Amino acid sequence: MLHVTVGHPRTRAMLDLQESAERAGLRFRALRPAGERERIIFIDKYVTFAQILNEPSIRSHDIILFTDAYDTLVIGGANEIGRAFLTSGDDIIFNGETTFWPPATSPDDPLQAYFDNYSDKLCRYLNSGCYIGYAGAIKKMLSECLAWSQEDGDHDDQRLACRFMINAAERHNLKISVDVECKIFGTLGGSLNFYHYSGGSVRNSQTGSWPSVIHANGDKSSIGILSIINSIQRIYPEGIDLLAVKGQRGFLHNTLDKNGFVIHEKPSKDICVAVRLGRNSIILLSADNTSLRSFHPNGGISTAKWAKNWEKLNIVEEKIFTCHGNELNNYTQKINTSLGVCEFPLEAFAAWTNEHLCRLMVTLSSL
Repeated sequence: MLHVTVGHPRTRAMLDLQESAERAGLRFRALRPAGERERIIFIDKYVTFAQILNEPSIRSHDIILFTDAYDTLVIGGANEIGRAFLTSGDDIIFNGETTFWPPATSPDDPLQAYFDNYSDKLCRYLNSGCYIGYAGAIKKMLSECLAWSQEDGDHDDQRLACRFMINAAERHNLKISVDVECKIFGTLGGSLNFYHYSGGSVRNSQTGSWPSVIHANGDKSSIGILSIINSIQRIYPEGIDLLAVKGQRGFLHNTLDKNGFVIHEKPSKDICVAVRLGRNSIILLSADNTSLRSFHPNGGISTAKWAKNWEKLNIVEEKIFTCHGNELNNYTQKINTSLGVCEFPLEAFAAWTNEHLCRLMVTLSSL
């Protein structure tokens, strides 16, 4: 499977994408050759992509995965992606997002009206930043879109793709869909809080799917999440089981000036990071991830450099206990709620830095 992306191949984000794609077993190719620094945007994506698809080495039945370069990451394998595509029976599958973009041209814009009613799923709006399809089908789409662009001056690649799916796909005998279930593409824009890092992969809690390509569209503050995930996958190819601790009102957080814990509704940089050691046991990292939390029988909390008995927490019937049989909430600042483990919220990675990640890895290596 060929993975084609748009962008300059020497940027950090692009290098993360290329590394993740090649690790997944995809044949990677950048639309913008090395040495050319101008970004490719809007209709230029279609112009350049069409040139590649016309090369003799590209066959009509080849499966092509297209992604933007600066805000995407591949976390699933090529076989997994190919299987999901072939099972669908579609000729082209587009990434889905939670909002219609670009903005509707009128209150009764037929394009938005179509996607408003396309599905009851949140990610029902077509996003042209990621799609997968047969080379021949994509060529037909690009040819039609480029012709429209010349005729009426519409240069927005996403709107053109919407027009093609609604008005021309059937005429070309093509089946095109939007990945509303996020089976292949996971879109963070507008739905970041639905995504969790679990056992080395990413899960959408709304659909229950495990998307193979993550697209940090929209708010670019989430792009850093992709770099953190790629670094983890590089160091731990088999994945690492990070967890969060949650009560009724939110996630457990380390406090920076006290030994206790507090609960906040939203994840932040001091969210407690739990690491699963076995099926029913975890350890809890300290706030700066340089050591482990150690729980004493008298209710005190300290830190340790490696896990012994006092550092291990046991999970019993969805509650967390220390090795002394004390509930973890006895060590909190009067939270008065039972605490249990949950999947690690992906948005927590947004506050992480490479130094933060390195400290975590050093601590884990000492276990």
